Amino acid sequence: MLVRTSICQNGLKCLGKGNWRGISKYFVTIKTTQVASHFQKHFIRQKTPS
Repeated sequence: MLVRTSICQNGLKCLGKGNWRGISKYFVTIKTTQVASHFQKHFIRQKTPS
């Protein structure tokens, strides 16, 4: 999961937030909905204080 996360984050840096189809097409082998779900959880975790 760590490798997928770092690859997804590289895709996010290259293509920008919201371009889940591009990230799933060029950076990972998971579906667009899975990429969107992953980042939705990622951004929620960033907002909540540790």
